[in-house]
Amino acid sequence: MNKRLQPVVIGIGACLINACGGGGGSAGISTNIDNDANYTLSQQTGLRLLLPEHVYQGQSVALGLLADKGKRIASASWQQTSGTEVVSVTSHSQVFAFDVPETGDYTFNVSGRFEDGDTFTIDASFTAASAISVANIRLDHLASEQASASLRVDGDINSSIVSVDWEQIVGPTVSDSETQDQYLFFDTPSVTQDTLFGFRATLTYSNGSEVKDDVYVVVKDVAIDNDGYFPKYIEQVVTSEVYPANADSPYAQTLVDCVYSNLLTSSCRFGSLPLIGANGDNYDVNDVMDHVVVSHPWMAQRFETFLKNSDIADDILQLLGSVTAIVISYDVRPSYYWAASGAIYLDAENVWKTPQERDSLNDEPDYRSDYGSDLQFIMPWRYVKDNDYYSAYSYPVARRLSRTDADIEADLSWLLYHELGHANDFFAPSVRSQVSSLNSPLSYVNDHAPTSDEFSQTWPLASDEMAALAQVRYQGESATSEQMAYTAEDVELFFTPDVATGFYHYSSTREDFATLFERFMMLYRLGVSSDVAILSSVDNDDLLVTWGQRDRVNDPSLQPRVAAAVESIYPSWDVSALQATMPAPVLMTPGINWYDNIELSPTAKLLAAKSPDIKQQLSLSSVSKERQQLWHPPIPKQ
Repeated sequence: MNKRLQPVVIGIGACLINACGGGGGSAGISTNIDNDANYTLSQQTGLRLLLPEHVYQGQSVALGLLADKGKRIASASWQQTSGTEVVSVTSHSQVFAFDVPETGDYTFNVSGRFEDGDTFTIDASFTAASAISVANIRLDHLASEQASASLRVDGDINSSIVSVDWEQIVGPTVSDSETQDQYLFFDTPSVTQDTLFGFRATLTYSNGSEVKDDVYVVVKDVAIDNDGYFPKYIEQVVTSEVYPANADSPYAQTLVDCVYSNLLTSSCRFGSLPLIGANGDNYDVNDVMDHVVVSHPWMAQRFETFLKNSDIADDILQLLGSVTAIVISYDVRPSYYWAASGAIYLDAENVWKTPQERDSLNDEPDYRSDYGSDLQFIMPWRYVKDNDYYSAYSYPVARRLSRTDADIEADLSWLLYHELGHANDFFAPSVRSQVSSLNSPLSYVNDHAPTSDEFSQTWPLASDEMAALAQVRYQGESATSEQMAYTAEDVELFFTPDVATGFYHYSSTREDFATLFERFMMLYRLGVSSDVAILSSVDNDDLLVTWGQRDRVNDPSLQPRVAAAVESIYPSWDVSALQATMPAPVLMTPGINWYDNIELSPTAKLLAAKSPDIKQQLSLSSVSKERQQLWHPPIPKQ
């Protein structure tokens, strides 16, 4: 089921998922089941209560609930009743995780409901001792069966870690696992009742000292239809812990079932879940939030703040009229638009603000990250403002830093323009009010060609070589011997005479259309430029650029097709007039490092002290993945 371990490449059908998303060494974990595991599991009425046994100040711990066989927990709510206040973003979950701030006694209460209607309320307590030298694995959490899970261990940021060893200490043996630096990735097995899994990480520092920590994952028995859209076509069992951001939404009863359920087997009619703009443009942020589904409350808060305060809020609100819902969940990776539901799905990596919020995300790498690894070139891209990265700041996970709203805007703006470009491709503003309530998103798009179909006929891309290479890089096709022999100089000859702003345009006509729209809107609305380059991936540790260009979206050879794409969404705009006011393309200097090629304008400013930290992190692998990957597996006709 897991795409990381079992990649499946499916041909492109009439209706597509269009997505924007996300590697390293791998090894299994050792197994030493029930090796002095630091927890107690007490029987309660219909469930078991997970408690940490030995707790220390500064440690990351969790309280948890496991339903007995034949029972499923529908909701849970944790409240702290005594002790120094803890900070947690999982008080709504079966697993309540947090860092312990001080020594002393802590007590909590959890109340909730089973799916059969029975309710429960339980008290829980522990005593935290003085701090000792510990590692911290983040985050204890709940995961659905047959899903992907990730764990990360943090140590002393002032000490050099020379090794990290993972072992499983509780639960049925996990057979599929990978370790990468301080991360553990694994697939949860099928279970017939909520089941506890435990893992231990041992960190060894350069001075020979060792620190350890244990972590627990409750694998939830969930209802799954193997013929459902998510398990079958997305190849993902999604979390059952999602809910409407607004409990009073008029769509609260149907929203989750229509857009994020393992039991979804047909596209819901617009009569049950309409497009946000079905009744015209007279809707506001509150109306949009009625269509939002989240796995954690903070995700809704961050998204609403963006919609209210962003410099591009008016654009995004208008573009959101073409979707039925917005799903933000810790297990969405990468982001995508899906014609089966008419919804956009956003990777919550783009909206986190605090380290606690970041801890709750799934760090599972994009399973397509190594596609095209036998090619001799990479084509990185980035967004730039004032001759620096947009956003320019990096956030090493172990440093526990918070982001500003501006940082979140930098991550969300291009992503939303792209995904909403897809949505408006399938449901242009002119057709929103014309769709029948008896239609579903899928039935409508199967009977009505998206704008990008006609666009690709009128404004086609020309390079057959780039189109074929894109199937290797983005769809996982095997490279031919000829393709493996192409150098960066060869690719320059294929790409530069054509009319795409980047490599991903060639993966599908849908992505070509959405990426043109995205690049234009970022430059026009935010003054944010896009860079694209071609680098050799052979003997190029210095990341020297073979060819590169900034603001290719406004190259005269591309301007007519860019205008055609944008005007199909904004027909009242005179895009050619706007293009005349936008910056002209600038070429990078060949033979110069990709990062040093960031200063291209005559008024280039000196880079701030933060820049060397970013440069240090760059490698051929990291540069090729500076922005999320994109994907678009097909869905069935209905």
